[in-house]
Amino acid sequence: MIGVTNNSGSTLNSFNISGSNIFGFDRDGIDGYVVPNPKVAGNPDTTGYGGPIAYFTNITGYSSGTVNFYGGLANGANTYFSLEEGININKLPKISHNVPEPSDLGMLGLGLGMIGFLAWRRRRQQG
Repeated sequence: MIGVTNNSGSTLNSFNISGSNIFGFDRDGIDGYVVPNPKVAGNPDTTGYGGPIAYFTNITGYSSGTVNFYGGLANGANTYFSLEEGININKLPKISHNVPEPSDLGMLGLGLGMIGFLAWRRRRQQG
């Protein structure tokens, strides 16, 4: 079982993870051993490994994929899911975010807007 606590300061929607055969699901996941089934209504997980809100996409070669959280994992919240193989604590799997934060997009938009304004102002002063 993999426990996840979100201490990022914002909602966590997904992360990428890789490790040897961790996505080689063979239908003996954690959902089959927890009564009642922990899966939240609407969670699209079909593997039986997702726990309450996790589901998996972009699985490549059983060793890499994306862990998604149905409805997002709020800051300070925690959840769990399982994988087919254990994770070696001495060699943690790579985890990376693949979605920019809203504040990053806002700063990008503001920067592009300023560049456009400065270009417009420069043309106006020259003409």
